[in-house]
Amino acid sequence: MKNLLRVSHLNKCLDQNVRFQGLRRQIKRSLLFVNEHLSGKRNEEKGHYGQTLLKISLLILGFFPMNSLIQAQDDNWESLLKQEVAVINPVYKPVIGLGAGIFSFYGNVKNNSSSPIMGNIGYRVNVHTYIDNNRLLKANFNILFGKITANQTSYTDLSNNLNFQSDLIIYGTSVQYDFGNIISKESPIRPFIALGVEFIQFNSKTDLYDKNGRPYYYWSDGSIMSAAENSPQANSAQTLIRSYNYNTPLSSLSNVKYDPYTLGIPLDAGMNFAVSYRVSVRLGYTYHFTFTNKMDYALVEGSNPKPGYDKFSYTYLSLHFDLFSDPRTRIVEKLFADVDFDYAMYGDEDGDGVFDGWDDCPNTPKGIPVDTTGCPFDDDKDGVPNYRDKELNTPPGAIVDKDGVQIKDEDVEAFLSGNGVKREDVQMYLNLYSDLSKNTYKRKGNIPIPEKFKKLDLDKDNYISFDEVLKAINDFFDFESSFTYQDINELTDYFFSQ
Repeated sequence: MKNLLRVSHLNKCLDQNVRFQGLRRQIKRSLLFVNEHLSGKRNEEKGHYGQTLLKISLLILGFFPMNSLIQAQDDNWESLLKQEVAVINPVYKPVIGLGAGIFSFYGNVKNNSSSPIMGNIGYRVNVHTYIDNNRLLKANFNILFGKITANQTSYTDLSNNLNFQSDLIIYGTSVQYDFGNIISKESPIRPFIALGVEFIQFNSKTDLYDKNGRPYYYWSDGSIMSAAENSPQANSAQTLIRSYNYNTPLSSLSNVKYDPYTLGIPLDAGMNFAVSYRVSVRLGYTYHFTFTNKMDYALVEGSNPKPGYDKFSYTYLSLHFDLFSDPRTRIVEKLFADVDFDYAMYGDEDGDGVFDGWDDCPNTPKGIPVDTTGCPFDDDKDGVPNYRDKELNTPPGAIVDKDGVQIKDEDVEAFLSGNGVKREDVQMYLNLYSDLSKNTYKRKGNIPIPEKFKKLDLDKDNYISFDEVLKAINDFFDFESSFTYQDINELTDYFFSQ
């Protein structure tokens, strides 16, 4: 029995030592942190700084975890009453697009080099919206404005050195198909084609004079001179430089009057790239078929122009913004939350009025008063509830047996010393060990209190208790103590060595 008591006591001490060492490391880390911030400042702003630091420490150690816990609980309950659901039949509103691109002209007057990405810059404003319930077709409404230019050079037929520039304003509409029944609606890349009708206004002009008002004469060597190559003034002709000022209307050069507008058919194709649900990028190419050849007609009127209508292209890049359509999902607030409850947690097996899920003492006898945790009241805090306590006024910190009766200090010391016990006292010591396992024992050491710490032993029991250590640390933080950081560190070492 003696060996049994020794082994059990050893296990208990080892368990307590692990917990004490963890607490000791936490206190040391806290003291090191405070010492770093107090270095060189203890005498400066003494009271205010200490109180401020203590408040900050309490805020960090206490408020933040509690506040986070409360906030997390509130968020959890709020999330139960809110649900994100898909919008079944969203309403799609018009989408606005803004873009820029390059106009290139294809007519009787041609540029020496032709490319869809070479020409004059133009701008495009677009509005489109779905026109069918299956969202396969869109109606586009476009406004384009810019310039088209052609500069034609010939070394063999000097009359074919022609140029013009025309200001364009185009109002159009088209029907667009983007393969929605073939390609997934969730695909970020989607091709499209569109066909429509448009109204085109143009105002064509040509560059015939230099900046000094002298007319251009083109020579077979490619130069521009102030006199014709075969004229008597050819020897005294001066070289001219084109001004590129298109200020002579083509209508003034022709005897045929025509209207500076026409209808056109735009054929559009390209790719849409989804940036987000409400933003997309379009890369497109539009070929415009017109019903006129008057954009450059006056220049070639007497030169047997080729039959056919003028054509031009527009290569563009545009951004599209869906600002008004319904979102894909919306948050719905519910009056009641669908929660799967574990009804076993809401039972009350011992009938003490506290649900089993929150009952810290689930087997309380019937009729015994309990606190909010479901545990019987223990007025003297000795670990024995009132209904079993045979000594209701045990002094604080006293060691008691299972009936709440105080055990003498000499009996405890005899037990802890490891000495043998009488057979008739075995049961009493077994009860004592059971009480020690409930953490009701306050250790008293045999190590003498160092002289500088004796004033901390307020109850004169030759033992520095946890409360006495805590008071010394608080006084240190409040600058009401003469101890240094090293003294506080030694005090904690001594406390854990008792």
